[in-house]
Amino acid sequence: MRRILIPAALLALAAAGGEPLRRIPSDFLGGSTANIEAWDRELGYVGNPNVLGRQDRTLFTVDFADFIDAGRVESARLTIRLGVFGQIDANHIEIEKFPRERPPLVNLDLLSQEPESFASVTVERGDHQAEVELDVTGAVNAALYVGYGALTFRLRNATTETLGNRHSQAEGVSVTPQNITLELVP
Repeated sequence: MRRILIPAALLALAAAGGEPLRRIPSDFLGGSTANIEAWDRELGYVGNPNVLGRQDRTLFTVDFADFIDAGRVESARLTIRLGVFGQIDANHIEIEKFPRERPPLVNLDLLSQEPESFASVTVERGDHQAEVELDVTGAVNAALYVGYGALTFRLRNATTETLGNRHSQAEGVSVTPQNITLELVP
C-alpha cells in the first residue's frame, strides 16, 4: 500500500500533549450523480464502479461537537483509506469540504455546488490501496469558532468526471465509513 501524505509533515501527536480521540463518520453516503436514486450508506465509490458512466461520489460527516465548549483542538488529522479498482491509468481524487454544518446527508448532496476544494490526491496505476492523511486542524478550529460541531467532506473523481468512462470498464476508488478516521488531540 502506498501512503499519500498531505501535507508531507505529519502531525506530531505525542508532542501535542494528549492522547488522540478517534472518530469514524457520524454520517456517510455514496452514490451516482448520473442516477440520483442509486446510493448507499455502507459503501462509497468514487468514479465508475461498473461499465456505465455513473460518476459516483462519496460524502461523509465527522462529528466533534463535544469540543464546542472548548472552542478549539490542539490538532486534528483525517485519514482516508481508499481501495483502488478497475482499469485505472491515474485518477485525480478531489477532497472537497462543505462550508457549513450539514443536516443529515441526502442523495441530492451528491450534486451540491456548495463544497469547496480542500485537497487532492492522484491514485496511480498499480496501486491497490492508498492512504490519505490530511491535517484538518485549521478546518476543525474554524468550524468550532463559529459554533459548528461537525465537518462534511465529499470525494469526487475529477478524472472520470472530466474524461468519462474512457475504457468502458470500472475505474476509481472505494471507501467505507470504517476506513475513515478523524483523530483529535484536545
